[in-house]
Amino acid sequence: MAEEDFTAEAEMRDKSRLETFVDGVFAIAITILVLELQVPALQSTNLAVVHYITEIIPEIFGYFLSFFLLAILLNNHHRQFRFIKKTNANFWWINILLLSLISMVPFSTSLLTGFGGIITAVIFFNLNMLFAGLSLFLLWEYAQRTDIIKKDTEAETIILIRRRNLAIPFIAFISMGIASISPELSNLAYLLLFAIIPMINRLDSIISGLRKI
Repeated sequence: MAEEDFTAEAEMRDKSRLETFVDGVFAIAITILVLELQVPALQSTNLAVVHYITEIIPEIFGYFLSFFLLAILLNNHHRQFRFIKKTNANFWWINILLLSLISMVPFSTSLLTGFGGIITAVIFFNLNMLFAGLSLFLLWEYAQRTDIIKKDTEAETIILIRRRNLAIPFIAFISMGIASISPELSNLAYLLLFAIIPMINRLDSIISGLRKI
C-alpha cells in the first residue's frame, strides 16, 4: 500500500513538473515576442513617433498574431492536462517536440514581419504553426490511447479536444494556400479562428446540455 502511494505521488509530481516546464517555455516565447519590438533613437516629436509606429505596423501585427496563437496552444494544452493522470517517457518527449516548435515561434514571427511579402518567409511561419498544432494533436492522440488519461474521460470530451487541437493546423494549411496567391494577405486567414473557436465552444455547451437531460 505504501509503495502504491509512493508511486502515485511520484507520478503526480512528474506531471506537475512537466506542466511547470511547459508554462515556462510558453512564457519565455511570449516574452521574446515583445522584446522584438524595440524603440530606436527618435526625435522627440509626435511626427517622428507616429512615423515610426506606422513603419512597424507589420511587426505589431506579427506580435499580436503570434501572441494570440500561442495563447490558444497553451490553453489547449491546459485543457488536455485536466484529463491526464500521469506521464511517461513517450509523453514527455512529445511535449519536448511541442516546446521545440513553440520556442521557434519568435524566430518565425520575425521572419514573417521582416519578409512578409516573400512566400518562403510566410510558408515557414505557417509550417511552424502547423507542426506546433499537430504536435499538440499528437500529444492528445497518444494520451487517449494509453493508460495516462483518466479512465472517466468521456468520449465527447476526447472528440472535442481533438477538434480544438486541429483548429490552428487547419487555418495554417489554408494560409499557406492563400500565400501562393498573395503572401501579404495570407495570414488574415487566422481571423477565421474567431469564428471556429466559438463554434467549437458552442458545440461543447450543447453536448454538456444534452448530457444533463
